[in-house]
Amino acid sequence: MLDCGDSAVRVVVEGPSEHAAWRVAHGLAALLRQSEPDGLLGTLPTYDSLLVEFDCSRTDHSAIRAAIGQLADRIDSVPARTPRTFEIPVAYGGDHGPDLDAVAVHLDLTPGQVIARHTAEPLLIRCFGAPAGAPMMDGPRFPRPVPRLASPRPHVPAGAVAVAGRQAVVSACPAPGGWHVLGTTPLRLGVRADLDAALGAGARGGVHDPGIAGVETAGHVGRRDGLEQRRVVTHGPIAEPLAQVGDQVDPCLHASPSLGRMS
Repeated sequence: MLDCGDSAVRVVVEGPSEHAAWRVAHGLAALLRQSEPDGLLGTLPTYDSLLVEFDCSRTDHSAIRAAIGQLADRIDSVPARTPRTFEIPVAYGGDHGPDLDAVAVHLDLTPGQVIARHTAEPLLIRCFGAPAGAPMMDGPRFPRPVPRLASPRPHVPAGAVAVAGRQAVVSACPAPGGWHVLGTTPLRLGVRADLDAALGAGARGGVHDPGIAGVETAGHVGRRDGLEQRRVVTHGPIAEPLAQVGDQVDPCLHASPSLGRMS
């Protein structure tokens, strides 16, 4: 545990695997929210660490570290969230996905094969990142990692569906970015303080046909009248609450039967 400034403690988890460390970080965050130690302001769990913020006028680092230590042995008691599903329509390639062709060349695939792999199976949401709580997901099963752009863009629009390394993301708001943009969704994720409670890490995502009309794309899979037809499908404890998060919720958004549980 590391003190961060005068009002936060950072917990770094060392586990037998990356997945185990991730579960511990998010389990500990859940326990802190449940127990509400005096002065707690919030928790920010990520892949293998947790930032615990507190009101320094009411408590201090020692008290927060003690509260964390008391909860550490109860991680296994945190139940897995009940999975839900939501769908995000995506237009690939062209102006909507300016990096699709470059990613295809890097991976020795066709643009259609990149889309097919991006759509093949659900992707696990690990945490919410900057800016504005963008869902950070495990990436699709590409044959090799995708490097970041050599020169980041000064502006990436909200709704950009991008990949870098072995990760994937949907942009929650306009911002600079260095990830490769494969496509864009018209769905907008709202900026909410309770985004974690509404969406929940442990979600999964994939892609399939949304039937979007009037969008030109560069992909070659699932086409109709020259238009790409795909959806990002994110799976996990997120579908019904998500309808309350976005400023604009696409009519394609709907809850689906559970595909499995967070493990």
